[in-house]
Amino acid sequence: MKKVLIGMLIVVIAAASAFAGVTAGAIAQWNGTLGSAMHDITNEDGSINWEKAKEAALDPAAWQFGAEVRTSIAIAEIDAAALFSKADAGMIINGYLTAGINIDLFIAKLGLTIGPDVTYFTDPADATALGKPQLMIGTMDQAQQDRYDDYVADYQAKNDGETPDDLLATFLTAPLNLKATADFVLGPVVVGASLVLPVNVSFYGMDIKDLIPKAEDLMRCKVGLSAGIKLF
Repeated sequence: MKKVLIGMLIVVIAAASAFAGVTAGAIAQWNGTLGSAMHDITNEDGSINWEKAKEAALDPAAWQFGAEVRTSIAIAEIDAAALFSKADAGMIINGYLTAGINIDLFIAKLGLTIGPDVTYFTDPADATALGKPQLMIGTMDQAQQDRYDDYVADYQAKNDGETPDDLLATFLTAPLNLKATADFVLGPVVVGASLVLPVNVSFYGMDIKDLIPKAEDLMRCKVGLSAGIKLF
């Protein structure tokens, strides 16, 4: 019986390995939104000024740089991206933690994931100066605070007044981002682009129809470029 179980385990691991993959590399994200980028490179008549577009694309100050790791098993995918910037006392690490699906189309991979943005201040003094927690999940605005308060009240009502875990409550009530990716696999090298759209929806009280973006929402997207290596 033990040999059968070991054999089954080997088969499961081998099958999972055939569909699993990890890609790690660098990411560059435009500091503004797609709308602001288009505004900066558009002439008065609505045509694109390619000279301005070239200057903007080659300006390091217009981009934020960082690292990205993507893990996939079959069609499921988990993405983590970290963008680095200097603060007064330390560094600000801002990025995304998203999960969703990816589809292989020959040498191309299309992905759609969802999750909150995450900000971490390496030095607590920087967070204190801005009046924010050292680890911040989502955009700390009034809408998130209202969702958080509602979640806590619901949790306490269902659990005899017990207080929920703060980190989990923050994660569940944080506004989410939709992330669409298009990658091209060139042997072990993967290059691609991404669009990140902030949506005023959280895991708590989610209404799926609110995730469907409208045409005007696309101008609020953040544009990113990535390049990585398939580790396995």
